[in-house]
Amino acid sequence: ATLLAVKIQEDAGVDIVNGQAVLRAGTTGQNSPDAAGAVSSYNQMNEIARNLTSAEQKVARLVEGTGNLFTDYTLREGMFKNVRLGLGLNYRGKEVIGYRGGDSIRTGPTTAADDPAVDATTPVYRDPYTLVTGVVGYSFRLNPKVRVKLDLRVSNLLNEDMLLYYTTTQRPPGGDISNPQRVATPSQFSFVVPRNYSLTATVSF
Repeated sequence: ATLLAVKIQEDAGVDIVNGQAVLRAGTTGQNSPDAAGAVSSYNQMNEIARNLTSAEQKVARLVEGTGNLFTDYTLREGMFKNVRLGLGLNYRGKEVIGYRGGDSIRTGPTTAADDPAVDATTPVYRDPYTLVTGVVGYSFRLNPKVRVKLDLRVSNLLNEDMLLYYTTTQRPPGGDISNPQRVATPSQFSFVVPRNYSLTATVSF
């Protein structure tokens, strides 16, 4: 299968140099229209193979620590009697989003070789983050038997807007596409939910 893959690359005008697919120098006009796609696909498959799970590899999407803290206080007297103020923190530690088994180092103008300083057990992490939740509540009695409790919750109180990366792709350092070196770089992401509000009412009797 490996020999077949190499042959397909050669037919498209692509050379395999130190395990990395590169466009054949000096033949740009003669290369297959699919040459660039062939380079990308081969290198992507190569990255997957290098990042195959080993016994020493940390679990992908593993969060290395989480914590939740919430505290509130209810005023017992004065004009704000029965007003409740609450504050919560939700912490998520750094998370494994990929590995550096596919990383390479530049060996020439158009060539690169496997980076010996890292391997499939070297993780790429997403940064840790903390979200804050604020709550304002008020309770009162409609009559001796019916109590109403209102709660206004503000999630992501500080309106954090960081990107939550969850995978990596191989890209040249600094985005310089003329550099054949490739480094595992955070890729696909989701957004933190922006600041949002919810109002709930609880009636007990």
